[in-house]
Amino acid sequence: GMNDGDYPRGTQRSGFDLIARADQRRPGDRARRDDDRQMFLEALLSARRVLYLSWCGRNTRDDSEQPASVLVSQLRDYLSNAWSPETVRHRTTTHPLQAFSRRYFEEGSAITTYAHEWRIAHQSDLSQASSEQASPSPSQQSDLPFDTTANPAPAPVLEASGPLRAGAAGTGTSDDARHALTITALARFVANPVRGFFRERLGAIFDESTPALPDDEPFAIEGLDRHTLIERIAGDTLSAMRATALVQLTRFEIAAELTRRVERLARAGALPIGGPGERSRTEIVARLAPMLEAWRAARLEHPVALRRLPVRFEQTGFVIDDWIDQRFGAGSDTDPAIWLELDTRELIDRKGPAGVLSHRLIAPWIRSLLCAASRLPDHGIVIGRDCVVRVRPSDADRARADLAALIDFQRQGLAEPLPVAVRTALAWVGSQSKNPTWAASQTYDGSEFTRGEVRDPALARCFPDFQALSANGRFEHHARGLYGRLFDWADSHLELSTHAEQSPPGQSTVSGAP
Repeated sequence: GMNDGDYPRGTQRSGFDLIARADQRRPGDRARRDDDRQMFLEALLSARRVLYLSWCGRNTRDDSEQPASVLVSQLRDYLSNAWSPETVRHRTTTHPLQAFSRRYFEEGSAITTYAHEWRIAHQSDLSQASSEQASPSPSQQSDLPFDTTANPAPAPVLEASGPLRAGAAGTGTSDDARHALTITALARFVANPVRGFFRERLGAIFDESTPALPDDEPFAIEGLDRHTLIERIAGDTLSAMRATALVQLTRFEIAAELTRRVERLARAGALPIGGPGERSRTEIVARLAPMLEAWRAARLEHPVALRRLPVRFEQTGFVIDDWIDQRFGAGSDTDPAIWLELDTRELIDRKGPAGVLSHRLIAPWIRSLLCAASRLPDHGIVIGRDCVVRVRPSDADRARADLAALIDFQRQGLAEPLPVAVRTALAWVGSQSKNPTWAASQTYDGSEFTRGEVRDPALARCFPDFQALSANGRFEHHARGLYGRLFDWADSHLELSTHAEQSPPGQSTVSGAP
């Protein structure tokens, strides 16, 4: 940004500014241009290894030469006079005007670019130029800014010998992996592949605009506000229980701790006042107390905190690389370790045949698959708002096959918006009726009493209704090929128990508002 006219910065004087008037200026008055000169000098003196200055040397309209800032010109003149003009010339790089200039791709060029897609435009010219010259030696080829040879076929990688790494035959090595994934990122993409395509491939985010302030005073917390508030209180309380000895508290002491935190938010104005606020506070405590009691019970069964372990799975240019944390053990070699997760949403499906809302357990599914593929015999416990879900380990071969299907789905989803939606696909797979298409269309389009999945802005932009979603027949392929695996896993590897079933006999639980 060291362009002529941009630095030192110009200032527009107001009519009442006496400093701008020559007859009113006095010694010691502030001068903006002098301040910028002082800043330039401080930057010059503060540099230790490299001082990098850039400016627009050519006009973007007519390609005429443009001078640099007067400060840069003075610095270049000083270097030229004190040393030599060659000193300045060797330290000055003139970049092309366009990002697709051929100069970036010519052999032996001093400037490089990482935008390899522009090379296609010059492929014929570069091939002709290279044919006229002798082919470079291997040592010269290594100096090129990119590999001009064809990509060799990836060498097959067998399963790693260690217990913390899993691979599949025919996959690429870690050096070939160019797209790194985590459990959270992959779960977010599988939960909504169309939104993931817009976010990760196009950088487009279709978030709803911030709503205007309500005209009326709210008397209850509903929807997303209630979920966000519950998640915030649960996270704060759980952090305190992890950091201190609060895991030894009784259920009534846990309820008292929650009440103190909720009242603190009420005093901050996050909750309604009066009777509605009192009802909201009681409801939040009633919803959170069973969850934290279940977390406490799981920790009492597994009191030993274990170190987190890395897991990794590679497949044709993609790699899932993450950690399995929140691991706890019972202190015995015979009892398997567990990983523990708290989810403040409801997990029981009151209508579906599987008994669980599978689309809310995508992250635990991926975590369980990585553990099985890495030969970690860890069980899992997911504590929701209404139940406790115990996850049994999967078969290692089946886990690798499911992970390979997940990566293949991710690869296809980054190339185009896939005609599939998670809740609609699970409704189609799990429907026991003679017409699963009707169940899927009701889930996607919605009705007068239910919110359809098409309300998502990304899905609505590509597939405005279920007919458009299932027009080419690929919906059934993806629904059966990927989300069918999730449905089968939830049906065969999960055990559900409500919080009332978790309570010891003879003890009462905190009951919430209806």
